[in-house]
Amino acid sequence: MSNALGIGGFKKGISGNSSGRSKRDLKLAELARQYTQEALDIVLEVMRGSDNPTDKLRAAMIILDRGHGRTPPSFEHSDQSRLPITPVLIIGGQKVSD
Repeated sequence: MSNALGIGGFKKGISGNSSGRSKRDLKLAELARQYTQEALDIVLEVMRGSDNPTDKLRAAMIILDRGHGRTPPSFEHSDQSRLPITPVLIIGGQKVSD
């Protein structure tokens, strides 16, 4: 696989992570999930009880991000002295749109 310029990436048929995900990482994730409800309760407590609007907003954003997913980043191009940015869709190394 190569990037849009046709260079770099992984060689065909060779994994970039042949040993797979670390067992230690899986165990840590499993342990962390045991505290999900407690962590959510703390975030809810901050959202509902804090006098600091910034803390309340951040807590609300955490809940929304986890429950509905984060919004994709947006990019704004305001420099009129340069050419506009044109997105290009590439699937399987082939350009399919302009």
